[in-house]
Amino acid sequence: MNNIKIKKLIISIVILIICIFLLLISLVFINKKSNNNENTIQNNEIIYTKDGPVKYTEDGKAYTPEIPLNDSFDNVIKDHKTYFMIKNILNTYITYMKQINGDQTIEVGRLQMTEEEIKKSYIEGGIKAIYNIIDPQYIQDIGVDNNKIIEKCKKYMKIGNYTENVIYDLDIENIFIKEISEEITIALIYSEINNAEFNIILKIDLKNRTYTMFWSDYIENNNYDQTLEQSGTINSDNIENNGFNFCIIGEIDDRYIVLQLFYEFKNKLFNNSKAAYDLLNEEYREKKFETYSEFEEYIEKNKKKLNELNIEQFEIKEYEEYREYICIDQSGNYFIFDEKNPIEYTVLLDTYTIDLPEFLEKYNNASEDKKVGYNIEKVFTALNLGDYKYVYNKIDETFKNNNFNTLEAFEKYIQEKLYSNNSIEYEDYKIQGNLYIYTINIKDGDNKNNSDVVKMNIIMQLQEGTDFVMSFSIE
Repeated sequence: MNNIKIKKLIISIVILIICIFLLLISLVFINKKSNNNENTIQNNEIIYTKDGPVKYTEDGKAYTPEIPLNDSFDNVIKDHKTYFMIKNILNTYITYMKQINGDQTIEVGRLQMTEEEIKKSYIEGGIKAIYNIIDPQYIQDIGVDNNKIIEKCKKYMKIGNYTENVIYDLDIENIFIKEISEEITIALIYSEINNAEFNIILKIDLKNRTYTMFWSDYIENNNYDQTLEQSGTINSDNIENNGFNFCIIGEIDDRYIVLQLFYEFKNKLFNNSKAAYDLLNEEYREKKFETYSEFEEYIEKNKKKLNELNIEQFEIKEYEEYREYICIDQSGNYFIFDEKNPIEYTVLLDTYTIDLPEFLEKYNNASEDKKVGYNIEKVFTALNLGDYKYVYNKIDETFKNNNFNTLEAFEKYIQEKLYSNNSIEYEDYKIQGNLYIYTINIKDGDNKNNSDVVKMNIIMQLQEGTDFVMSFSIE
């Protein structure tokens, strides 16, 4: 019996040794395979781009990794004061570029110089200004001359014949900042000017209120990315004011922010409509404009109205993930900006296409007759904005088929019967079953002296949520 136990023990030990041996071989193989991957896929390496960190799986597919915030990632710009200081610096640089590019008007009559002399003066002045804002360290490491400055500027030229003051579209995609001393901050800026890439580093002296610039080749040569923790060396020396590199560092109030958002978007409407289209709230964009071409048609159709827009009042609402700026123009039209940070925001061009949180709360707590009133306000807001499609889609199908077979027929009818800016007053309403019949008086909102009144009866049925269908008659 003891011999049997001994034999079993020996067999167990042999099996254990074999297992250990096989395990060691597996570990060596795995380690070798891992080393091979390091030289090819490098799937554990994180690549930083202007849109954020990117990581790769073993089969080469890119994905966004889950990375906890740390000092390297806390440098995304968050405060409006710094953002607008940087934006003003970039706009100043754009002014110098326009001088060089011929995108500013030459007014020969105002100066005792010929057109060629003024042109030469513009170019020389722009070159001198830009040279004086390029960092000496860049000049030493890479070099700058007049031809290089002109070449850098021509990338963004639009017309170039000195006959028009051209508006350049600046689109800041992201800004990462880092303090390298108590007084010196560097900012890595990813942006576009006139849809062409414009990536730079700014070195900002907060004490002297001055700055210098590094062009994109310095970023590439020194492997700068959003961590701002690479081999490139930007010294922490203070920057002297040379007359060209002063930056305005002022306090920013809510009105300034609202106006900047509004006029930036308005500028994009006329100079970079694709960028304006991309700024629209995604849900809103899908409901209001099914395609980009529809958005272009909207701009063209409403060019005069859009060009005359100005903000007269605004309201701010704070939410957990964003700040909402509700702007009202001189005609009572709404523009809503939902801002997550100074760079990231979305836009809505009205309050009726999708239901805003504050409207939903008000609507859900209202009586049915008030809900009908809110819906009538939506209808006339849409008509005053020329959004006939929204109203047409709310018309009862039978009524629509009997009276307006097409959207164009409905639009023509409304334009003939009503005004471009309709002001409404409620006269009376009654209920018949589940139908609400409102009588309203309509006046010309653009001509207060016009006493003419158009009387309209609106028949409306409330449906699920905030939806409704309607028909109408005009006396």
